[in-house]
Formats: sequence, structure tokens, C-alpha cells
Amino acid sequence: MKAGKLVAGVLVLALVLGGLWLALGRPGAAPSIPADAARALADQFLADVRSGKPDAAWAVTTADFKSFQGKDTFRAYVKTKPALKAPAEFESCEPETKDGLTLSTCVYKPKTGSQKIKVVLAPEAGSWKVERLVVD
Repeated sequence: MKAGKLVAGVLVLALVLGGLWLALGRPGAAPSIPADAARALADQFLADVRSGKPDAAWAVTTADFKSFQGKDTFRAYVKTKPALKAPAEFESCEPETKDGLTLSTCVYKPKTGSQKIKVVLAPEAGSWKVERLVVD
């Protein structure tokens, strides 16, 4: 009989905690960044890259970005992507959730060539930063 009460108590506790988790949101979840703020951050990041200031651009990246692509690697990547040197036209900025992480992806079309530039933003330490840069 005591085991049945214990199981029932654990189930009730699990239901209460699950309800709180759903009501309050996933711990650490960040709200989406407004599209105009996402675009402003991505615009500035690309402007720094385009104007030969990769260190300034690298400074507004997440810790994951920095650990994946050190400053020297980032400088080399920028040099190998002509699409990053030319002016680009903003196409869209869309929020998404991937693996429980809130992201925002801004897409640009360089005025020359057929490639797309994607600047993926993620929240980190209370602000939004560049999580990934993709040229394809």
C-alpha cells in the first residue's frame, strides 16, 4: 500500500513539474529576436566583413562559433568567399527553433553570382550573436 502511494505521489509531482515546464517554457529558452533587430545585427556583421574588418565581425559571434572557427580560420574563410566582398541584397529573416534552441536566419543575395549568404543568429548571455555564417 505504501509503495502505491509513493508511485502516485511521484506521478503527481511529475505532472506538476511537466505542467510548469510547459507553462513557463523550456528553461533557458529565449524569445525570438524581432526581425528588424536580427537584420540590423546581420547587416552590421556583413558590413564589417565586407569592409575588411573580420576581427570586428568575429567579436560579435557566439562562443560556439569561436570554438569552431578561430579568428585566423575565420579570416581565411572570408578571403576564400568572394560573395562576402560584394554588396548583397537582404532577402529574408526567419525565426526557427532547432534542437530546442531559438535561432534566426537572415538570408542575403550577393549582387554578383548565384550564391546565398546565410547569417544564423542565436541568443547567448542575454544578447543575440552570430552563431553561423554560410555561403552556398
